[in-house]
Parts: sequence; C-alpha cells; structure tokens
Amino acid sequence: MERSTSVPTSASEQNITPGEQRILALLERKLTAHGQQLEDLMIKVDQEIGASKMRDRQLAIDLQRLREESQRREVKFIADLSTRIDQSKQWVIESLDLQVNTLRKDLGERFHELDTRLGVLEQVAQLTSKQLYNNTQSIQGLQQEVRKLSEALTSHRPGP
Repeated sequence: MERSTSVPTSASEQNITPGEQRILALLERKLTAHGQQLEDLMIKVDQEIGASKMRDRQLAIDLQRLREESQRREVKFIADLSTRIDQSKQWVIESLDLQVNTLRKDLGERFHELDTRLGVLEQVAQLTSKQLYNNTQSIQGLQQEVRKLSEALTSHRPGP
C-alpha cells in the first residue's frame, strides 16, 4: 500500500480505505475543533484587549481624579496652614502687646514711684540747702560777734 502525503481531494477520496477515512474524519473534526478553539481564543483575546483598554482608561480617569483631589487637598492644606500661621502670628502679637502693656504699666508705676522719691529728695535737698544757707548766715553772724567781742576784750585789757 502506497500512501500519499498530499491532501485528498474528493476524486481521490475514493481510493482511501475506510480506516483512513475515519482517521481523516477524526483529523478534520480535530482541525475544526482546534480552529473553533483558536477562533474562540481570538475572540477572548480581543475581548480581553477591549476590557484591558477600558480598565486602562478607567485607571487613567481614576488617576487624574486622584491627582485633582490631591491638588485640592494640597491647596486646602496650604490655606489651612496659612490661616493657622496667621492665627498664631496674631496670638503672638496679642501676647506680646499684653506683655509690653504690662511692662509699660509696671515701668510707669516704678517711674512714678521714682519720680515721687526724686521729688521728695529734691524737696529735702532744697530744705537742706535753705537750712545750710541759714546756718551759714548764723555762723557768719556769730563770727562777727566773736570778732567784736574779741576786739572789745583786747581793747579793755590793761597793758603789761
């Protein structure tokens, strides 16, 4: 038996045995099944490509939404931080103003006390100066009297 390697045609199919026909039919069924599987697989690949593209688009949309949300949050964070910094500055300024006003009040009271003491010291110095002047005048008057008495005593003494 000689076997042909070429694909049988309908005219030459009459020359093949029933066993070969069954094998040929089985191969045709397998080929058809494999062809159908390949076609199904190609459909699934096309569907997966489409689904993948949709997922990619959705991921791109989600990523853009997250970027925008991140930008909004960053802007809000910066605005909130700026507000808090301004509030902190205001609090520090108010606190410093309060401390400065307290120091001014304390210093004002101390200066008033010192001014009062200085005024008292000036009055004491003026009184002391007047008393010193009066005492100096009294001493000068006493010195003149002592001179006069000394002269009177020397003029009334008998000579040696």
